[in-house]
Amino acid sequence: MQRANIAAQYKTQPVFKEAQLLFRTDASWHSKERTIGQTSIPPQFESVAFSPASWVLNARVALQHIKLPEGDMEVALWAKNLNDNGTMMFPINFFYLASTTYQPARRSAST
Repeated sequence: MQRANIAAQYKTQPVFKEAQLLFRTDASWHSKERTIGQTSIPPQFESVAFSPASWVLNARVALQHIKLPEGDMEVALWAKNLNDNGTMMFPINFFYLASTTYQPARRSAST
């Protein structure tokens, strides 16, 4: 299996007083992966025998260095799995039973 990660970040000049905007995005990719180690797979396990190649995209925007009477403050908004990738991650097979977990759904928050 092959993996790759890429990230980019940009910080602006101060937008007011000393406060700056920060933009960050990252992506991770993995190639098609054999998820069941057995060489002969029962037909009912074919659907979880391989995990397809996939991308997961994340992003963050923050306003940093907001001056307060005592110290600084940062306000941020982030999102994980922007492309809502729902591929399988960790399949398990045990005799004639199979189960798997999937990439968590898109989520976001602010801090």
